[in-house]
Amino acid sequence: MFVFIPIPASRLLVYVAAHQLLRPVLGAKCPTISDLIAMELTNRRAKTIAEEYLDLNGYLSLNTYRRKLTESRRAKAKTKSIRVLLTRRAARRPLVQGEPGRN
Repeated sequence: MFVFIPIPASRLLVYVAAHQLLRPVLGAKCPTISDLIAMELTNRRAKTIAEEYLDLNGYLSLNTYRRKLTESRRAKAKTKSIRVLLTRRAARRPLVQGEPGRN
């Protein structure tokens, strides 16, 4: 299966330049421009692609986002458990009729 992706000329020029750099070194074995693009797209991991995108666009890394999400979930769970604990304690206290200070 082939997918056709339009590539802006400015980005294509990078691969043309890479091809020109490789030609004197590799000679006849030099990959074509389309081979260079295909190599760039194959054997890549999703996590690597995502991390490169975040890094190039000024975002924090995936690990940082995961850590913050985990910390946020833990804080919410801790707050919820404290509320549940306080509610249970309040429910266990018997209300005594006629007790001073509770009128």
